[in-house]
Amino acid sequence: MNPERTITIRDKEVKMRYCAATETGFESLSKNKIEVFTPIVSEYDENGNPVKIEPPLATSDDYIKLALAAIVATHHSR
Repeated sequence: MNPERTITIRDKEVKMRYCAATETGFESLSKNKIEVFTPIVSEYDENGNPVKIEPPLATSDDYIKLALAAIVATHHSR
């Protein structure tokens, strides 16, 4: 997995990095735990394997704040 990506915002390339600082920044911005992005397993088979997985509880606002935190983390690590 490559923890760094480049996106374009208003014709400018912006780097984003997913790291511990991103998670901390997200939690600070949103007042939510990073676990809101974890899918929820609601049913397992007899071997303990997940068979029913619900989507994470994260909202669109959570994803926006995560992206902002990833941008800030990239620019603070320089």
